[in-house]
Amino acid sequence: MKPALFAITLGYTVALVLSQSTPPDIQNSFMLSCKAIITPSGSCPNGWTGFKNSFANKNPNTMQIRDYDAYFAVFPIPSAIKGILLWSGLQDLAAQVSKKAAGRVTSSSTLTSSLIIDDMQTKRRVHTWCGKVGVPGGIDFVNPCPQFIPNTPVFTFWAALSQNLASSSDDVVFYLTPGRYSPNNFFGLYELPALLKTGSKAKLLAVLNVPGGNKCGEGQLRDLATAVRQGRPSLQYKCYDTDGSVDALVKIIKSYIP
Repeated sequence: MKPALFAITLGYTVALVLSQSTPPDIQNSFMLSCKAIITPSGSCPNGWTGFKNSFANKNPNTMQIRDYDAYFAVFPIPSAIKGILLWSGLQDLAAQVSKKAAGRVTSSSTLTSSLIIDDMQTKRRVHTWCGKVGVPGGIDFVNPCPQFIPNTPVFTFWAALSQNLASSSDDVVFYLTPGRYSPNNFFGLYELPALLKTGSKAKLLAVLNVPGGNKCGEGQLRDLATAVRQGRPSLQYKCYDTDGSVDALVKIIKSYIP
């Protein structure tokens, strides 16, 4: 087998990895990551069962967001969240902001369901996983798993997390971006549509813009403002140009959530 090189650029874990089959020790890796994140770790066995059942015995090229319901049932995303922090391409900065704004925002950096899988991918080097119909246990440990594209197991997990988190907003959503917006990244594909759909309780989308691309009201950020205005006029939209420092970003968050 000649591995194919590809880049994870749309999801939460940005890494250059080799296309590979499901590691044979994935269950042990999951449990180690779960126990590293959760204290006490009594829910970890159920977490593994929910995670496995999300993709085992399923075609790895036709995964749906709802397939991960079994996992999120064990480690649910809170409902009616007052402050949510979403981001594109700024994982480390988002984690720093989430830490300093602790208690004010919920992000992928603070969710148990996300932290376990991120730890498994980054520290246990379990970059991929996939199921197969008709094999013992339902997990494919032999063939290379599909690359990071829609409707495949890894992509769909992060898509499900993105959509479910955005759908949980009950007030302000902060979007951290380096002056960019694309309808084809995770924010454009899953998070923004969740905020714009009928029934969303999000009241305000506040863009936290850091240097690196367009300024507020220009180019892609103008397109984002238009998408919000046309998609759901009742959703307020504000954009803040910042210097990109953690203090400046947290100050804006505190102005909405003291």
